[in-house]
Parts: sequence; C-alpha cells; structure tokens
Amino acid sequence: MIEIQDKDSGSKAKFDLEQGGRLVLLELDKKTIIGDVPNIPYEESYAGAWLFPWSNRVLDGEFMHLGEKWSLPINEFENRNAHHGLIHNTKFEIEAHSNTSVTLFYSYGGNTPGFPWPFSVRVKCELAGNTFTVNFEAKNTGSNPFPCNVGWHPYFLSKNLAKSQLHLHSDRHFKSSDRGHVNGWKTPGPTTINFDEQPWDDAFSLSKPSLRFVTPEYSIELSQDCNNPHFLQIYTPPKTNAVAIEPTTGIANSLNSGEGINLLAPGELFDITWSVALRDK
Repeated sequence: MIEIQDKDSGSKAKFDLEQGGRLVLLELDKKTIIGDVPNIPYEESYAGAWLFPWSNRVLDGEFMHLGEKWSLPINEFENRNAHHGLIHNTKFEIEAHSNTSVTLFYSYGGNTPGFPWPFSVRVKCELAGNTFTVNFEAKNTGSNPFPCNVGWHPYFLSKNLAKSQLHLHSDRHFKSSDRGHVNGWKTPGPTTINFDEQPWDDAFSLSKPSLRFVTPEYSIELSQDCNNPHFLQIYTPPKTNAVAIEPTTGIANSLNSGEGINLLAPGELFDITWSVALRDK
C-alpha cells in the first residue's frame, strides 16, 4: 500500500500495488469520497480499479479482430462474461513518488489467452488542494494494432445515498440485459439521477465530459479529458450507501459492438485524464 497527502488541505489517497494499483481511498478536506464497498470483496467489487484494455463486459469472452475470433478467459462466471480487462489484479511498480503524487507502472507481455498484444500502462495520480487528478496512459508496445477502451471503477461513498443526486449531460441512456450487456437505449438521457429510485446498472453517453455528485455531506465534480467518446456506467450495489460512478470510453460488449472502441497502433499512446474536485454545495 502506498499513500500520498496534501497536508495543507487534509486530502489523501491510498493505492494497492498488489491489486492493479487501484485507488483504495480518497479523502478530500478530510471527507471520505471514494473507498471500498462494505462487505463486498475487491474481487467482486473492482473498487477503484483501472480498467484496460476493455472496461465492463465482453459477452461469452469472445470478439472479432482483423477477421479472427479471439476467446478471453471468463471471470464473471454467473453471466459468462470476460469482465473489466486485464490489469485489475496485477502488480504495479512505483515509477515515481513524492508527498503529493505517485506514478505507477505495469507492463503486459501478451500472455493472456485471447489477447496476445503487449502493452504498458502508466498511471500518474496527484493531489493539489481538494482536487485529485489521474493521468492514465496506455501504450501499444507490440507490432500489431489491437482494439481497446479504458475506464475507471471508483465507488463514491455517502452517508445517505437515497438523499444523493447525480447531475450530468447525457444524450443516450443505455439499458442493460440480465447478463449486463446493452440491449437498447433511449434519447435523450437524464440530467439528474436520484438514488432513492430503482437500483442502477446503466450506461450513458455524455454530451459534456463532466458531472456533479451531490451528497448530504459533500459535492464533487468528476471530469474526463480525452480525444475519445465519453461514457459513464452507474452501478448501485444492494444494501449499501455506495455508488460506482465509472467514467469510460466505451460501453459493455464494445469489443463486439464497436461503440467507443479505439484501434491502438504499434507505438501509439492512449491518454486520458480524470479529476475529482470538491465543490461548494
């Protein structure tokens, strides 16, 4: 476990190198914003995980690329999906570390069945006052292009989720099937999500890459900066005051649908920045 702090603002962040370098805890102004989900192990929650080379699910673990079918290992057995990419359970190395920032690194050699294309991932996280910033950079280190998207899986904690709201700019609302895949959408998407309503496991395309999450104890702005489409997955685990608000560049089963997929050429970088900033309520 490694930690960074901004002592002047009372902000800190903790990361687990053994679990994909994930963000375990984020406190801004001494308020807990992001953390683990009570009573749900990380192997099921993916709390704080970086998701690459795909986010969300791949139906039956199968996809087509350059006219060939590829079969990924299934790790969501009940619904028979390949889930959340290849780096969430790997060991990251520390490349640089200061009081307020850390850079984590992982190199993948192409040894997983169904994904033989090597890549590297560099994640730089920084605290500046009451703002937490992540720069995620993936590089194709092989000699062939491969399809990918990227996501982040933070759980935002609230003392009373039923009295919390999410404000966003959405142009499509994707509905999920029983196996967690998109089975249609409606337009326009919502501008406000209330968490006193039904459980959520839905995706949205965003017309503006920032949103506001307001709880009884804090308000934050979550933003995403990249040259790719902007999507969001919302998931509320049962009987908790936590919600996964997941910024991504693709939706469930995008390796097959192509929705949000990027073809990363040899030597090319996939660069994205996320920020979480504490705001006045």
